[in-house]
Amino acid sequence: MKALVFCVKHRREEIAFLLSQIDVLTEVKIVSPTAIIGIDDCDIFIVVAGVDQKQQVYLNLYLSSISRGIPVVYLSSLNDPSRAEVLELGCSDCLAFEMDLSEISARLKIAVAGKREIKRLSQDKQSMSQTMMEDSLTGLRNRKAFDRAIQIELARFKRQSIPFGLVILDIDYFKRVNDNYGHQVGDHVLKAVSNRIAGSLRELDIPCRYGGEEFAVILPGLTATEAYAAAERVRKLIETIPAYDLQGPPQVTASLGVCSTHIVEDRQKVTAEKLIEWADLALYEAKHQGRNRVEKATRGQAKAVWIDAEA
Repeated sequence: MKALVFCVKHRREEIAFLLSQIDVLTEVKIVSPTAIIGIDDCDIFIVVAGVDQKQQVYLNLYLSSISRGIPVVYLSSLNDPSRAEVLELGCSDCLAFEMDLSEISARLKIAVAGKREIKRLSQDKQSMSQTMMEDSLTGLRNRKAFDRAIQIELARFKRQSIPFGLVILDIDYFKRVNDNYGHQVGDHVLKAVSNRIAGSLRELDIPCRYGGEEFAVILPGLTATEAYAAAERVRKLIETIPAYDLQGPPQVTASLGVCSTHIVEDRQKVTAEKLIEWADLALYEAKHQGRNRVEKATRGQAKAVWIDAEA
């Protein structure tokens, strides 16, 4: 266990001797109370009571908060009146010079183990959360993640007028793929298409599996022209997927509907449902016009849908 110890200068020899006798410590680095070094290469912070005690505690608690949960323990005498206070500030434990060395050793181990367990649980929770937001077949974000992401972009648009585009994409004649080649081949097609979608986008774009053979892409910050160009790029990449990646059909194509915030007349009244509806209208138009094409929603379409909804 590597320890970074914060100690005033005149006590360094005394503290170094004490800590050298604690068997769980494999490496001890003693620095001044205001030093900020070794943050990524230690298992525990030890604050030794001395001049400017509170400064030491506050400093180390700050370091702990930004350094992946490294525990902070306070080392003082048993009659130190600030022991309870530093525990309330967030120190993992208060140790005393008067304690038996074996007890100090055991409590250091407990402090480190406790923080590691908390970190592990946090990582597990984060991993579980990520899994719940990911489509298991394609690796894209799932419908739940899409619903959350579009609300975030919509709130940003209403607050700051930052535009974004929305693409709804449907694989053409996908039912025929499943009927003619089987569902396993259908899964290969879905994976191949999702790889092309993800590979054609910027890092900040949000590709999602919307459901079945339908995908959605949120394009933050793009104008209508830019969103259309992004959708057309995706379309071309899908129609050129090699047959060996599809493992069945010689080719697949997709129809895409694009909606962007440029068609919104009332920024504060628009909803995610309306934007999705407008993108769907454009998608239906693409299919009506022969498939394997991109169509974009227009102000006229949006206005008609808006009037119907309010009628």
